[in-house]
Amino acid sequence: MRAVARALSLLAAGLVAPAAAREVAPAPGAIGAGGRERPGWAGGPSAVVPQLSATTWTSFARTTAVPPPSAAADRAARVPAVASITTSPARPQALSGAVGRARAEIVIDLATGRVLHEADADIPARPASLAKLMTLELLFSAMEGGVIGEATLIPVSQRAAAMPPTRLGLAAGSSIPAREAAFCLAVHSCNDVAAAVAEHLAGSEDLFAAAMTDRAQRLGLRSTTFGNASGLPDPRNRSTARDLALLGAGIMARHPRMLQVLGTARWGYGEASFRNTSRLIGTHALIHGGKTGYVRESGYNMLAFAGAPDGRRVLAVVLGGATADERDARVSALVEAGIAAATRPVGAPRHAVLQAGHLSAAR
Repeated sequence: MRAVARALSLLAAGLVAPAAAREVAPAPGAIGAGGRERPGWAGGPSAVVPQLSATTWTSFARTTAVPPPSAAADRAARVPAVASITTSPARPQALSGAVGRARAEIVIDLATGRVLHEADADIPARPASLAKLMTLELLFSAMEGGVIGEATLIPVSQRAAAMPPTRLGLAAGSSIPAREAAFCLAVHSCNDVAAAVAEHLAGSEDLFAAAMTDRAQRLGLRSTTFGNASGLPDPRNRSTARDLALLGAGIMARHPRMLQVLGTARWGYGEASFRNTSRLIGTHALIHGGKTGYVRESGYNMLAFAGAPDGRRVLAVVLGGATADERDARVSALVEAGIAAATRPVGAPRHAVLQAGHLSAAR
């Protein structure tokens, strides 16, 4: 346990390079410990992983310290401090929508790093279960860095088993493979599994939350701190729409397999099957991944990755929706308008256009 916690602290500080030679992605459809068919890390035919270019990373993160995703240091998961997305982008385009604006929102063109739309993107907010994106960030860093394996069993303590819903319902003294824990966090937003991961990697959830905050600061999320691994109510859990967008864009660059997990519409464990908490995944033609969150103080939150077949990619964050339906409608409107305004990457096939929120073949 001490060795794992020490390795996690080094990973959080960007001092340990992942053992890339030991990374072997399971084949799609591999059978996991739960005994049911699982989507592989690589996803299905529709799970195309959009990659950030060096130009995009520089524009989006406004950084001189962090190398682009293609550089060896980034592949080694070294995460020195970076500057956050500029607080006042040059006259970002406002995107209209039929649904009322949430408390905070932002839309990013992932081909250029341009802020297409923002509203109150820097006001403090509760991330709720969007905090699990950072838990997943550290879990994937540990798996990719050789600290733990995908099949490593994560024990469930009595404290973790007693976490409030949503939870998987694991009994104290049981365990879950690390790979399945990743799916559980992303798809079913399990608070018991979040606590178990934190305790296994850092020795306690408080220490893990400190590692989360440290990683946030090193990634340039300057308005973000964490008090736990789940996003359950805690005054230390705070972020902004802009910080969460920066985290989401970084996930695409650092952990493409994690993006596939975040795009899984349904996950099974044992005899149970769980639909993704984001109802837009698998139902909205443009949205291929994301994470939802809700606590009473936050309202309904969502981060969504979206893309069109012609290569246009956007990331949207909406915080503070009054209802889940309102949030979903607002995210849908923003990604559709965002894709329409986004830049098609040079060399991308021009085989689709966005018209009135629907894809149709280009002539």
